[in-house]
Amino acid sequence: MRSPFPAAGALDGLSLGTLRITFAGLSELPATVGVVSQVVGQARDENGEPLLTIAARRVGLRKAFKVLSFMAAWRLAEDSVGRPIGITDYAAWWREPNGTVYRHQALFREAFPGETTPARLLALAAEQWDERKGISALGAVVVAL
Repeated sequence: MRSPFPAAGALDGLSLGTLRITFAGLSELPATVGVVSQVVGQARDENGEPLLTIAARRVGLRKAFKVLSFMAAWRLAEDSVGRPIGITDYAAWWREPNGTVYRHQALFREAFPGETTPARLLALAAEQWDERKGISALGAVVVAL
């Protein structure tokens, strides 16, 4: 039976525009191509910094994404309830144990000292954040804290 895959080495050196793929396990990109997440993650201007940068500086990148996920989940719960919510409303809506939601809230407060809930930051982000683009778009929202 004939294999549906190309023979070994048949695709080496295949060029797709500016991206050259070699199937020897290496990908080569031109030096001018940047990684969008690095550009966004380090942006800073007179209006402030991206939420991801602020959170990552305080709790590390991995935990910062957890914080942004908590914020997005908060927005979903708040939109579904139709009014501002508290942590107990959040726990009830997501059907999460109190211990879990309080850990999420503690991490959020560590990333954004002085904030008790994500509500104020989400209000600041409302004009910039396209929720359809997810957590990475929320992380790119620039705020002045």
